[in-house]
Amino acid sequence: MSINPINVFYSYSHADSSHKKNMEKFNTLLRNEKLISEWSDKEILPGKNINNEIEKALASADLIIFLVSIDFIASPACKKEWDSANKIAKAQSKNLVSIIVRDCPWLDFENMSESLVLPYDGKPIALWDSEDSAWMSVYSSIRRLVLEIIERKSVIKN
Repeated sequence: MSINPINVFYSYSHADSSHKKNMEKFNTLLRNEKLISEWSDKEILPGKNINNEIEKALASADLIIFLVSIDFIASPACKKEWDSANKIAKAQSKNLVSIIVRDCPWLDFENMSESLVLPYDGKPIALWDSEDSAWMSVYSSIRRLVLEIIERKSVIKN
C-alpha cells in the first residue's frame, strides 16, 4: 500500500530560520519515510507572486506549523499567514500547530492559546536545558499527528 505524504506548511519569521532548520532536521525521518512533504516560502521561485504562492501552499497543506517568537508576532507577513491559515482551517478542517521557539507573549496573540502548543506547556525551545530534547518532544508529537492525519485521509478515501 502506498501512502501519499501529507503536505506540511511552515510559517516563520526569517529571524527564526535556525529554528526552522532544526525542525526540518528532526523531521528527516518523516521525510525519508515519505510521510511528509514540506513547504516554506523558500520554495517560491523568482518572478512568482509571493502572496499567491503562499495562499496556494496554505490551501493544499494538511498541517500548518507556526514557529512562534516575538519576531513572528511582530511580523505583518506572519500575521497574514496566521489569519489565512485560521480561515482555511475552519473551512477545510486543517491541522494548525504552534511551536513556541523563543519566549514571547504568545498567550495574548490572537486565538493561539485556544489550542495545545508545543513543546509541552508552551515552554519555549530556547529555554530548555537541551534544545535537542525540546525538538525531540516536538518531533514525537508531530509524528503522532502526521500518522493520525494519514490514517484519517485513508479512511476518507476508502
